Amino acid sequence: MRDLMLIILMCGLASSLNGQVGSVPLESNSFVLSEVTYGGIPLTEFIELNSDVNTDVRLGPPHFKYDDPSADNYKFDSHPIAYVSGSSPTISANLFGNCDEPRNIRCVGKAYGFSGTLEKEFLFPDKLITPVNGLFEYNLVQAQNAFDENIVKVYPHFILEFWVQDPNSFNWIQIEKGSDNVLYVTLDIPSDYHYHSESTPKPVTWLHTACAAANEASDQSEVVEKINLYFSGREIKRFEGGGTFSYYAPIDINNPPANITECYDAYTLMEELSGRCGAFQDFYTAVLGAHNIVTDKKTILPKLNGPYTQEYVLSLAEIEFGSDAVLIGIQGIGTKFFLVRNWNENISVGDLIEVENLTNYEGADVGSYDFDLFLNNDPSGLEGISAQGNLNPRSLFYDHVFAELPTGLQGIARYYDASYGNSAETLQEYEYEGMAFQAYLIRDINDDNGNYINKYYFFVFDVISSNNLSLQYD
Repeated sequence: MRDLMLIILMCGLASSLNGQVGSVPLESNSFVLSEVTYGGIPLTEFIELNSDVNTDVRLGPPHFKYDDPSADNYKFDSHPIAYVSGSSPTISANLFGNCDEPRNIRCVGKAYGFSGTLEKEFLFPDKLITPVNGLFEYNLVQAQNAFDENIVKVYPHFILEFWVQDPNSFNWIQIEKGSDNVLYVTLDIPSDYHYHSESTPKPVTWLHTACAAANEASDQSEVVEKINLYFSGREIKRFEGGGTFSYYAPIDINNPPANITECYDAYTLMEELSGRCGAFQDFYTAVLGAHNIVTDKKTILPKLNGPYTQEYVLSLAEIEFGSDAVLIGIQGIGTKFFLVRNWNENISVGDLIEVENLTNYEGADVGSYDFDLFLNNDPSGLEGISAQGNLNPRSLFYDHVFAELPTGLQGIARYYDASYGNSAETLQEYEYEGMAFQAYLIRDINDDNGNYINKYYFFVFDVISSNNLSLQYD
């Protein structure tokens, strides 16, 4: 009777993939999963990823690994994985059992959506494996079905369950612990972006943003619409390590940093969390490029309208302030600037506007640290157009970049500025909605009596209007 009760108890504990219940040899209870590695044809099917906080470090295989799955307090590493829609996941797995006899091994993939609902199952073919020292290598096995073609997806939990067949009852018995990864599916094969080679894995946040923002989108127009909507929230999160991206993170003038990190590309943005327009443009390009949507970069530069040449404005400044007046500029770029629309006062061509928060800076010459501090803070002293992670970023620029989207997208504006999360149908609309005026920056070092005052002024030489393009575009 005691033996009969033991058999009944063991049968009741058995898990069966086919709904069958049979006798469970003791060896089946001791099978454990050690690690799972995902693969496929790089960037055609499978996408390798890098770390966010150290973008030179690959998160590559193994993508899921237990340190000791047989221990009660086991730990594991689980890295995000990614595939292109229409492709099938390919896996390798190491399992350990307490026998040296061949056993049939089966794997089932279960993809769960954000709601926690099982959305898709993947069946992998059974393999008869002969172990070596108890190791069963379930190598390079491709699923019999694929991710939906042309559907962007994020599966917060992609779980692999492993099963061993009982050689006596032929029942399938589930191994207790499987694997669990975040999984991304892109719309199309990713295009290369900017200056990084196709073979270089990209940081996790690149793909997380691309897929999480566009989850369930089914064509390029819908992908762009959803990603633009996410960027317009101006709160882009780093996936690994936490933190929010900031466009020109504000600097405390009273307690400034030892230096200012100038970030121009998506890779550095992942690490620093603060970047210039070039970094956000590069990141936006990369995010759309994850779905093979290719953008062009538009560059804005100041353009002089009318008779106000640099020499003429300097002569006016010398008349107004004396021979010690100088024009402040950027080496190799010039002395002209344009200002973002956050000046709520009436401004006319020829106006001199004192820049009060720059007054009394010692230096502020071209390329100086004080000038960098000034540029990274809003010189208007007024609340302006909010940007990524920054409600009131700097407003003075000598250049700026944004994206020109491809033609053929339905219902999508042609231009998108990732730094501010704003779109425009035309360049004229972009300019008028975002820009205020163009100006020279004049420094008056001494007053009429020769006393040191170090004051700064904008000389307005053009006011942006809706009638014509005032800036230069490359």
